[in-house]
Amino acid sequence: MDIEELRELVKLFEESNITEMNIEREGVRVHLKKEMDAAEINASADNGPVTQSIQWQNIEAPAVNNEIAVGENEEGPEMATIESPMVGIFYEAGSPEAKPFVSPGQFVEEGEVVCIIEAMKLMNEIKSDTSGTVVDVLVDNGQPVEFGQPLIALHPG
Repeated sequence: MDIEELRELVKLFEESNITEMNIEREGVRVHLKKEMDAAEINASADNGPVTQSIQWQNIEAPAVNNEIAVGENEEGPEMATIESPMVGIFYEAGSPEAKPFVSPGQFVEEGEVVCIIEAMKLMNEIKSDTSGTVVDVLVDNGQPVEFGQPLIALHPG
């Protein structure tokens, strides 16, 4: 994670209504937390200042075993993922009462909307960059996601 990515992350965090976030990427762990007392909570409702603390530390990445036995990798070599282009909140449908954009087993076309990411109070439609059959939705509805996080697994084709 370079300094520009960290600055963008802090900016998005400051402008969001999220009060705490943990991100681990490329051997760096970032913890962001907004600390507010009662006066600050009232002031923030009027777009007043919010204090925050930022902590980060280098960590060692865990060892990865790249050996995969045949049959253990259900995704196979032709698996593709649709990744989050931003930090935000994942929504599987356009509204709480609407059905999800995609579900496992469904075929999606390139350019088809597969989910929404809310960032800075804007709803951003995320479109599939490839055609294929959805294998799994990797994120729960309403969960925070980070830049580059896999959202949906699919078999291209």
